[in-house]
Amino acid sequence: MASQTPPEDALRAGEAVARFSRDYLAGSLPPTTTSVGREEYASNLGLGADDLSKLIQDKRSIDLGQSTLEGRLWSERIVLASLLHADLMDGKLARHAQGRILRSRYLFLFRSPRHSSLRYDPVFSELERHLPVLNAPLSQKTEEIEVWFSERFEEGSLDIFDGRPSRRQVYNAFGISTRAKVPELEAPLQRWSDRILAEGYKPDPVKVRQSIANASYEENRPKTADTVQLRVRLSEQLQRDFDGGALVLMKNRDQVSRAH
Repeated sequence: MASQTPPEDALRAGEAVARFSRDYLAGSLPPTTTSVGREEYASNLGLGADDLSKLIQDKRSIDLGQSTLEGRLWSERIVLASLLHADLMDGKLARHAQGRILRSRYLFLFRSPRHSSLRYDPVFSELERHLPVLNAPLSQKTEEIEVWFSERFEEGSLDIFDGRPSRRQVYNAFGISTRAKVPELEAPLQRWSDRILAEGYKPDPVKVRQSIANASYEENRPKTADTVQLRVRLSEQLQRDFDGGALVLMKNRDQVSRAH
């Protein structure tokens, strides 16, 4: 891998590619793709016969920083397919609440994640066609919505705004635009607003930030590999300061000081 790729990312990519090669040669496919053959499965991951030949027969090494565009794009295709394959095999494919694959989770290694998202969108779209439906309508998710509120309330990661749960956090968590009000979410928002007032709930600022940073809705926000790594380092530093009692809060507000 190129030196510009962080060592931990290079290691993850290398392990994923090695696993894909082994599984492909052994004919091991994820449970959701048992109805297709090996070649069709590879095609769904965006790989062609020539890609596989270079990887398995020629044993060409991947390098996301190659100077030649052809070599770099080949490496990107192999790494993307391998990361998707690994998560499919483990049942951990990162998906939106509405079922779409989280593009940024698999493109963070690439030199231009925004451009890569457009370049490889047909791969994601084709794979999504072969995946089982992820979610029922919101009208059938009453219990799931209540569990979501309850878990975040108990751990202190439910953000509040003007004494109410953050509408943005709630709507984005379920993949719904905040431009229109949805009865299935507005009703629990009101119930939990009443509980917040009755119990004097105060959010944990660190856990709120971690929850928002990890939320799936941020997949739509343009980010580079640098910003992804920055978010991880920031989250880790905030946790260390919180554990050590050194976290600085804004005066008269339960929020971390931006100057901290």
